[in-house]
Amino acid sequence: MTLFLGDTMMIQRYGRYLPCYRSNERFEHQAGMLGNYARHVIEEGALFCKTSAASEILEAQAINVWSSGYELKLPLTLKKGKTKSQVCLSSMHCFKKVQNDVFMTLFDNGNFLIIENDSLQKSIEYSGKSGSVLTFTYSEYKDSMARDAFTREFTVDLNEGKVAGFKGAIFEINSADNVQITYKVIRHFSRG
Repeated sequence: MTLFLGDTMMIQRYGRYLPCYRSNERFEHQAGMLGNYARHVIEEGALFCKTSAASEILEAQAINVWSSGYELKLPLTLKKGKTKSQVCLSSMHCFKKVQNDVFMTLFDNGNFLIIENDSLQKSIEYSGKSGSVLTFTYSEYKDSMARDAFTREFTVDLNEGKVAGFKGAIFEINSADNVQITYKVIRHFSRG
């Protein structure tokens, strides 16, 4: 694999697979009454997942819905009929009904990996080269925030060998300069 300076070389995240719908296009809908209107937007790639197999409501997995310029995390409800289906946000704001065969092109339906934000995440990124010494940055994240106590720099001297390891991750460096690195992953991070 070849990456550039500052790119993440390896990452370990924890999550679980959930039944989800992912939008294949951008949806816009204006809703309201008595002169008060809100414009709702579902961005392309927005992901809505069931929290259990029996659930009828699909929860937004990130802030990817907009209402009158504000970011929202609204649940999605699908009202499926015999011939037509309708997409609704929070069971109040429904987009127009479309034929079921058209609806199937608007959303991908399947099991998607949902990252657990409150779980520990690890990453290594390439930080550059000085002579025969390569510098890397290892970080641990929790709640999507890097913690200073868990961000470390480590080095590899190519004169000593081309295999590097840190926190259970092992990789072999094929070539490197101050702009890019080419490497092969031998083993990913250890759990824990």
